[in-house]
This record gives sequence, C-alpha cells and structure tokens, in this order.
Amino acid sequence: MTSKKPAVSLTDELALSDKDLTARVFVPSRPRLAEAMAAVDGVEDAAEAWEMLAARGLVPAEWMGDGDRVFAEDERPPALAERGFSGHPTHAAVRSYLELGPRLCDGPPTVLAACTLGSDVEGMSTAERVAREAVRLLEPWGAPQPTRICWRIVDPDDWETQPGDYRHMPAAVAVGCSFVATPSVERAILRAKNYDFGTPRWRAAFTWECAAQWRYLARTKKKIAATGSEVAERLEQGGYPKIPKELESKTFAEVESPFDPLLSLWASGYALDAITTHTIVIAAPRVVIKSRAKPMTRRR
Repeated sequence: MTSKKPAVSLTDELALSDKDLTARVFVPSRPRLAEAMAAVDGVEDAAEAWEMLAARGLVPAEWMGDGDRVFAEDERPPALAERGFSGHPTHAAVRSYLELGPRLCDGPPTVLAACTLGSDVEGMSTAERVAREAVRLLEPWGAPQPTRICWRIVDPDDWETQPGDYRHMPAAVAVGCSFVATPSVERAILRAKNYDFGTPRWRAAFTWECAAQWRYLARTKKKIAATGSEVAERLEQGGYPKIPKELESKTFAEVESPFDPLLSLWASGYALDAITTHTIVIAAPRVVIKSRAKPMTRRR
C-alpha cells in the first residue's frame, strides 16, 4: 500500500527541478492584472474597487459578501508583533497568532490588494482547493479543521518570519527522524540547503524534501518516528507541536502525506500562512506598482 496523491494537485511537483520550483515561489500568474488595474483607475475606496471588479466579471459575483472567504486587514498582523532577539516573532507570538488569526475584513483591505487578488481568480481557486486538502491531511497531526479561507497580502522579503510551518512541523519531524537512517543515495533529494534558511524558497524546497522523503518512507514501509526521539524532544521544548502518539504504531504508507498539496500550493504561486483556530490563511505576494501616481488607500 502506498500513500495516495491528492486529486487536487496541480502536477507531479516532485518532477520539478530546483530552478522550476523556485521560479514559481510567490510568483502567481495573475493574467488579468493590467485589466484589473485599468478597471479601478481613479478609484480610492477598496470596497468600491472590489465591487467594480465583480461588475466587470474579473471577480465572481458569488464572492461578494461570501463569509467563507475573508481577507486579512494587515500585512503584518498585530499578534505577531512580539519579536525575539533574532528579529523573528517569539513562540508565544506565533501561538497567539495561530489562536487569534489576523484581523479580518469582508474584502481586500486596499485597492491594490483588490487588484492583486482579482487578477488571478482561477489561481486563487486552485490554491484554496489544495490548501483545504492540506488542512484535511494534517488533521491526524493535530491541526484544527477550519473551513473559512482568509487571504493575506504579504511582503515576500519579510515573510520568512511567518508561522506557516507550525501546523505541519510534527509531520516534518516524523519524516526527518525516520529518514535520517536511510541510504546515502537517497540523500540526493535534500534541497533546502541550497537556499537561505527560513526564506520562501527555503520553505518551498523543504516542502519538496518532505514530500519526496515521505514517498520513500511509504515505499519502504518505514514506521513513523516515536515522540521520544532526540530531535522531536528538542522541537517540543522549543514550543512546537508534538507528534501524536496514536500515529506511532503506523507506517507512512498507512497515512496520507500532507506535503503533496502543500507543494502544489507553492507551485501555484501562493503559500500556507497559517491554520488558525478559525481560518485557513493563504499568503499572496503583494504587487508593487511604481508608476501609479496616487497611493492605494485602505478600506474605510
């Protein structure tokens, strides 16, 4: 028995080279960006811009006032304000964010955010499907199961401080602990070492590693690592979630991998920001428009 590949995956992303994978990191297609920008030229209110994009057919009419899809008010949520000596949010801040989530609004918070998201509805829809699949597969690892999607515009250069990996860290630790004793030839799949730690490209490459390692471990009938391992204990002491005890008697072949849909999410140009108690937060890179004369204002 082998672990199933989610039907919602875009392609077999494990076939991607480093160059192909990293070229997609935070680079969604946004095929209608110019059209969206032109449609709201001169508009200064974010809510009006979002409604105008719907009226022009760029955004589905059913998205207007849809409570299952909300938007983060801030690029940097207040819950993540507490920083440690490294400059990254503390574990307490991250746990607070995972509980509270970002501050929410019914539509994109700025006109530019409305254009950013309204220009790639098909890509957003795909990202939502694979994110929901990842959340479903992370349930055995202790992740909550919210159904509401929250879109948050982020600055990719600062996003390395965000807690996207907290919920799937137990699965990643289990993979790492079990994979460490595999033959050296299999170590050729290690990729994250090629990128600066914590950056979006590092996270995408790390997700690729976990997906590939999981398939190897499933194929070779390896068991999920015990929580008593040295690596797992260090991570637990650092405030990361534990590996659920009920999974210790299972093999990787008996549990579906959450890393395939997470990798598909990276390949779509978006990323998992967080699974909070109430929302699945997806990160979308902000668009910088240098030629625009007027600043894009916030929602009123």
